[in-house]
Amino acid sequence: MKGFIVFILFLLILSGYSCGNGYSISNDSFNDENVNASLILKNKIKLFNDSLAFSYYNLEKIDSDSILVFQHPLLNLSLFDTQGNFIREIARKGNMKEDFRAEFILPLWGKNGQLYVVEEGNVTRLSVFDKGLNYLTSINLSQFLESSFVVPLISNASIEIVDPSKDQIKLALPIASTIYSLNDPKFYETDNFIALFTIEGNQVIDLEFKAPIIENLTIKDGISKNRRSWAYITPIYLKQNGINYLKFRFDDDLYSFDSSWNFLDIVKFEDHFEYPNFSVDLLDMDDPIQKSKIDYKIKYMNKFYQSGYIKGEKIFMLFNKPPSSISKIPESFGDDWNYSPEMALLVKDLISGDEYIADLPNTLSPWGEIFVDDKGLIYLIDNPKNGEELYINVFEISLN
Repeated sequence: MKGFIVFILFLLILSGYSCGNGYSISNDSFNDENVNASLILKNKIKLFNDSLAFSYYNLEKIDSDSILVFQHPLLNLSLFDTQGNFIREIARKGNMKEDFRAEFILPLWGKNGQLYVVEEGNVTRLSVFDKGLNYLTSINLSQFLESSFVVPLISNASIEIVDPSKDQIKLALPIASTIYSLNDPKFYETDNFIALFTIEGNQVIDLEFKAPIIENLTIKDGISKNRRSWAYITPIYLKQNGINYLKFRFDDDLYSFDSSWNFLDIVKFEDHFEYPNFSVDLLDMDDPIQKSKIDYKIKYMNKFYQSGYIKGEKIFMLFNKPPSSISKIPESFGDDWNYSPEMALLVKDLISGDEYIADLPNTLSPWGEIFVDDKGLIYLIDNPKNGEELYINVFEISLN
């Protein structure tokens, strides 16, 4: 996990955005009156004794009695049952053709029952496994992303089965520029948010770049006026019923696109916070230590959306609250590892516009993903650094 934090900070420095150093923060930046829901613990799924070695979990198949779990940095992908028992190893990092090559992985289940694993980091690949989770093939995607990269594990992706008879799929990946940073005007003229691959068998037959910034004037305007909101430019990507959604880390708006990636609408989230007056002018900063401190202030002095999930007509977003004191903000790798932000869950009905917020227990992982099953039950993972046995917690949401 420390390696993950170091890598993310490296990406921040690489992107070249930095800020001024004037700021202030309120002691009551979060209004608890906005908490209008609570989570009721319904069940706990214990993970097997060695589960501390595993950092990330995919619960998409939990209704079929299986859980994907994977380690970092060993990059070992395994299958567990819903009692937390180890079933089998699927793949690991290595030099065999079926082994992973990158630093992070993102597993996706296709509607055809196959498992697609996006490898992210120093190389971007797509590895394919059949219904029995046996290795089929790997496709190198890096060669098609000359001026972009896929940011590891901070965004989702989607797999669409286009033509089963031709083994044809579409893979949508959020991307970030390797050429331009936020303070370069060319970024707004040339960059895109999504790389859309069409893959047939083990060949990429088409690549399109979607959601260009220059065509999305609302997004472009937002980037220009509120640089803090866009410091993490790669979006959380969600898809439901043919609608594509992009959600940015500090931005209270959710942007929707149709199946052809034409801009549709903005879904507004209510702003429940008194934001600190933190200067975010993009200034050149040669001192990497001071720059990293500024990056931490950007991340922790404001609400920060960690992950999301869409089920039916509701969107579920995990986010970190702004801290109650500036002294709590990490300034180094070690501080970041030991820092446990206060977390909350936001639920918004995309039809009625109703919005609910529930506080989360501080025992949950601040890096975890959220999953919601067909019954509306919410699955969240314990924090592995607490040094105790790990559980998948199953919650029911209740309105206050």
